[in-house]
Amino acid sequence: MAFLLARLACVAGLVFALGPHPPEFPRLLHTSLFVVALYGALRAGIAYSRFAWGLLFAGSALVFNPFVPIPAGPEIWKIVYQATALLFVISIPTARGIR
Repeated sequence: MAFLLARLACVAGLVFALGPHPPEFPRLLHTSLFVVALYGALRAGIAYSRFAWGLLFAGSALVFNPFVPIPAGPEIWKIVYQATALLFVISIPTARGIR
């Protein structure tokens, strides 16, 4: 249940990031997305043997890594935010065993 709420909170943050936002918001968003995606990768790949979901979440964690940020413009980040929101929303009904 906690992972579900974390994904929903990340989706809300991603939708908020598509509009005007404070300049420090992306750093907070990327850190929270990194943590949630890393947790999802570990749970999906190791605990539940759902390796495809584990790879998708691990890829998201790499993209939003706060330690080695990817330099990209705002337009690129908007596309990445939309794709990540779609991934997190699709994972809710299809990755039910991952809690």
